[in-house]
Amino acid sequence: MSAIIERAPRSWRGERTIFSISCPIELLPEDRFTDRHRQMLRYWLSKVSQTDIPRRADIDPLDIPRLLPNILLWDVADYGDYECRLAGSEVDLSMGVSLKGGRLGDIQCPLIDEARQEFDAVRDDGMVSFAERTMAWVGKPFLYYRHLLMPLADDAGEIDTLVSLLTFHPISELH
Repeated sequence: MSAIIERAPRSWRGERTIFSISCPIELLPEDRFTDRHRQMLRYWLSKVSQTDIPRRADIDPLDIPRLLPNILLWDVADYGDYECRLAGSEVDLSMGVSLKGGRLGDIQCPLIDEARQEFDAVRDDGMVSFAERTMAWVGKPFLYYRHLLMPLADDAGEIDTLVSLLTFHPISELH
């Protein structure tokens, strides 16, 4: 029995943001998306109302069962952080720990400040965000993730929740 071991190129040691953008939805680089990202974006767009941001109450997990293992819900906390209300099973498995109940500020990634800027742009400006980053910080230098982040509003139209879709990929895809 043979095993394939993937490693990041030597020049990629440490953490790296491969790609990052926070922008209006029409500027998203859909050519970088997986099928799951496209499905999530289409679903989110199907729930857009007059306010251009779907309400949290309009999101029904039964509508997107294939996506649930890759979804996270982040509550916007009063003190400026984000609390993970829900983390899908694929996210937990790939991260090696459950993010549910944790705060964004507690994540021990060297690039967390970049991620926080993306979260803040989604919260403050109603933007959407897409990023790709390496995962050596969780002991998996052979993987990177693709992260789509979108706002959800309460009944008053205020952004109070962010929905994430995370997929995980071997670094070798990038060569």
